[in-house]
Amino acid sequence: MSRFPYLQRLRPAGVRTVRLATGLVLFTYVGTHLLNHSLGNISLAWLERDLLVQKFIWQGWLGTAVLYSALVTHFFLGLWALYERRSLNWTPAEVAQLALGLCIPPLLANHVVNTRVAFAAFGLDKGYAQLLYSFWIASPFSVVCN
Repeated sequence: MSRFPYLQRLRPAGVRTVRLATGLVLFTYVGTHLLNHSLGNISLAWLERDLLVQKFIWQGWLGTAVLYSALVTHFFLGLWALYERRSLNWTPAEVAQLALGLCIPPLLANHVVNTRVAFAAFGLDKGYAQLLYSFWIASPFSVVCN
């Protein structure tokens, strides 16, 4: 028996644990983001009100650091898991998971540029009223989404 039994319970975080933790951070962000979108079913005022909460949480220095570090870490750990595979015998579910996972970064790039980069570089602080106007009134047949 060790003199320090609490040290036996402490172990370094494995790759799977880190990938799970970063995935949970990303899931929390996406979940709160989609919950905010669902408030549009109630009213535009609720959308804008919760947008302030979202910005307070995720656009502060701590939220931004946690979110972007989780995003980058999760992406590279996913590539590492792909690299570590010993064979190409994949089930259809694994192929779908890989294809959908690799589609997320290019799909997010447009959204990130039109929101966070526009705010950081040009001070454009778009709310839902401006976005809904641009989607449904100004250019309703536009394929490009913000």
